[in-house]
Amino acid sequence: MGWTLRKSFKLLPGIRLNVSRSGPRVSFGIPGARASLDPRGRGRLYAGTGPLRYQKAVRLGGPTAAALGKLIERWRKLQENIR
Repeated sequence: MGWTLRKSFKLLPGIRLNVSRSGPRVSFGIPGARASLDPRGRGRLYAGTGPLRYQKAVRLGGPTAAALGKLIERWRKLQENIR
């Protein structure tokens, strides 16, 4: 297992800017469910609490408003499934 370095900045309630060696990533969500998007349009969905977490990579097709809209839509579906 390799070492990673990451720094997270809180931009607004529920929105973070994460900076790591691989580049910046914006994430948003609530405790237990988050979605993130990097500049290349690659997204990830995260769900879980404590030591149990689920992570899924999603392909969106590019860093456009449409790609972000797709990620938000998937995040809302994930949020509905958790409730």
